[in-house]
Amino acid sequence: MTPEQSYQEILEHTRQMLEFARQQDWNALTAAGERQRVLVENATSHQRAVYGPEKQRLATTIAEIEKINAEIIERAQTWQQHVKILLRLNKPSASPAASSS
Repeated sequence: MTPEQSYQEILEHTRQMLEFARQQDWNALTAAGERQRVLVENATSHQRAVYGPEKQRLATTIAEIEKINAEIIERAQTWQQHVKILLRLNKPSASPAASSS
């Protein structure tokens, strides 16, 4: 597999991950994240020098992967903040008698 093909596969997989994040399917996103890690490890372990148009296409693909990853992270962080708020709202408040002793 060429570097370009490897990074195209990573890009397609990252797009799937974004869909999981949009659907708030965090279990599927977590599993897909592990698969992405393996794809990236494989792509970077077999690197060879690239030049000219191929180098530019790779740079464009990697930039798109990074952009999508940033959106995934933003969505996950927003969800985490909402969960933290909900957990605080669910905590029973201390009774006044317990806090005065």
